[in-house]
Amino acid sequence: MRMDVWRQARAAVAAIAMAWAAVAAAQDAPLLFDGGRAMAHLQAQCAFGPRVPGTRAHEQAARYFVEQFQALGLQPLEQRFTARPALLNRRETRMVNILARLGEDGAPSVAITAHWDSRPIAEFDPSPSLRSTPISGANDGASGAAVVLELARVFSDRPTTVGLLFALVDGEDLGTTTWPKEYCLGSKYLAPRLKPEWNVRLAINLDMVGDRNLHYTLERYGAQASPDFHAFCWGIGREIAPAAFTGRDERGIFDDHVIFLRAGIPAFNLIDFDYPYWHTQDDTPMRCSAESLETSGKVAESIVRRLETVPWDFSVGSLPPETDRY
Repeated sequence: MRMDVWRQARAAVAAIAMAWAAVAAAQDAPLLFDGGRAMAHLQAQCAFGPRVPGTRAHEQAARYFVEQFQALGLQPLEQRFTARPALLNRRETRMVNILARLGEDGAPSVAITAHWDSRPIAEFDPSPSLRSTPISGANDGASGAAVVLELARVFSDRPTTVGLLFALVDGEDLGTTTWPKEYCLGSKYLAPRLKPEWNVRLAINLDMVGDRNLHYTLERYGAQASPDFHAFCWGIGREIAPAAFTGRDERGIFDDHVIFLRAGIPAFNLIDFDYPYWHTQDDTPMRCSAESLETSGKVAESIVRRLETVPWDFSVGSLPPETDRY
């Protein structure tokens, strides 16, 4: 009996040692994120045309995302809903969040999110005649989705102990100054429907992460509501790309991460909001680069890898009152 107990103890110690060795190897291993692959996803989305909800291009892009997740052996979930936003003339419009998971039920998980729709107007275009036409949304829409797809490949090829929920959310870019509550419709639909078995405890949102001239914005809402998680993520970013994480652009941005913060989930927004082609017809693939996508992807990949080794005791508090209008 004593020998059996001893053997069991030795086996348990060996298993623990192997697990820690695997974690250490993952930490020491080179990052796998490939900016070229992400750029191909960005270009594929833009080739469909503007992904405005209710259009054929929107349907084609949704099918593309489902097929990409399936090709990795994942089982995507299509979370369908409808809305009547002012920018779409109050027509009842079908939208869809596309989700995929890695990890076992109940495992503490990170939601990696990005919106995939593109804006139906170009209100900041220098040409007045183009302001009522939809944009390509290469950076504002396709870039975040492209990074999410490539991260799904990365973590399928080299699994993590962290549970992951990949969430491509729809209807983010349909709000206006008159109708601010019509922003982030997909995340507003998703957040209250997160299943208990998904155990989503943190969120990383990727938006406008492909700009050739990459300088991430220090986003104040997340920094105020979840200062420790924001500092954790920002610090990792500075390790990887110090020139892009200077904090020279600092402002509050209402984005999908705020919906998770409202739900009590610490969330970080990786975004370069200092983008001169925002909501113009010039937001095209030529304004983006594989190098910027790779930097963004490696930051997110590194955050997840680091989360394998630290306690998840990040806090979440109050958002500024100004966010209540959204």
